[in-house]
Amino acid sequence: MIHSFPSAPACAMQCAGLATRTEEAERLLQRIASHTAEIGFNYCGFGLLASYPVSRRLGLCLSNYPEEFQQKFRNTEILDADPSLQYALNSNNGLLWSIEYFRRVPAIHDLLVTQEFTHGFVQALRPRPGILQLFTLASNTGRPFDDKKSLESLASHASSQFAALLLPTLVPDLNTPLTQREKEIMRWTADGKTSSEISRILNITTRTVNFHLTNVMGKTQRSEQDSSSSQGNDVWTDQVTDGRR
Repeated sequence: MIHSFPSAPACAMQCAGLATRTEEAERLLQRIASHTAEIGFNYCGFGLLASYPVSRRLGLCLSNYPEEFQQKFRNTEILDADPSLQYALNSNNGLLWSIEYFRRVPAIHDLLVTQEFTHGFVQALRPRPGILQLFTLASNTGRPFDDKKSLESLASHASSQFAALLLPTLVPDLNTPLTQREKEIMRWTADGKTSSEISRILNITTRTVNFHLTNVMGKTQRSEQDSSSSQGNDVWTDQVTDGRR
């Protein structure tokens, strides 16, 4: 099942050619879910948020979690309160959690109890500046596989497959070269920082931050024009692969 992120004002499903790619992504999710079920995680999900083009932030979420659970978790208050999500967004490492991890957040704890979720895993990955991916697992069938390193490897592998499949269509402007400073600023923008916050972090003026953001917007708009005249040739996959950290 596919949903747009709650923070994405324009659903990425409107992108040309994305419908076909999302059908392929759903099949990929089913294959990954079959594998994770064998190691005790009967639910899995993948999320992608692209913070540029700045004029139209895009988001996509695929998962096999129960529909009722998904609906409640799309509540921004729930997302903001989720300690596992906050951990993932501030770490390069995966998190193996048990239900006890959420004891101090009753809204999340009760929601997990309702679904009988007892264990799970979450990891955020950043294949390129301005691109955030989130891989999650959950189990309500007992204690699952708990080798964190292996799960991190699984998350990286699965996310790279989703990225190679979706990014060329979701964010065709990945072909546009950005300067190192622009990449820095887009990375902080992806983390939700404002221009004034970024200026303090990088020790530059807010005007300079906005100048770089304007440049990025100009580049992505030119890239969109170029890609529309390329008759749909998929020229970005290599760039996505080469750009992974």
